[in-house]
Amino acid sequence: PVETARRELEEETGYRANSMTGIMEFYTSPGILTERMYAFVAGDLTLVGQNLQGAERIVVETVDVADARQRLIDGEFCDGKTIAVLSCYFLGLGGKPAG
Repeated sequence: PVETARRELEEETGYRANSMTGIMEFYTSPGILTERMYAFVAGDLTLVGQNLQGAERIVVETVDVADARQRLIDGEFCDGKTIAVLSCYFLGLGGKPAG
C-alpha cells in the first residue's frame, strides 16, 4: 500500500514524498464491499509536477494543517473518508497528530 500511495500522490498531486507514515486502514463498506482503504501522512515533499492519465483532470488545493483542522470542526467536509482520516490524524490515533 505505501508504494501505491507514493505513486498516486506523485501522479495526481505532483508532489514526491520523502517520508510516508501510515495512520489508519479501514473498510469503506464492510459487509457489502471488500474495498480496503489505507491512509498515510506524506512528509518532506518535493514538487515534481503531475503525471495525469487519460482524461484525469485534478486541481490541487493546498491547505495548511490549522485550516484543515478548523474546516473539519466546522463540518465543511462531506466525504466520509476525508472526515475519518482527518479525525484520526488530529486525535493522534495513528502517526503524529498536528495542530
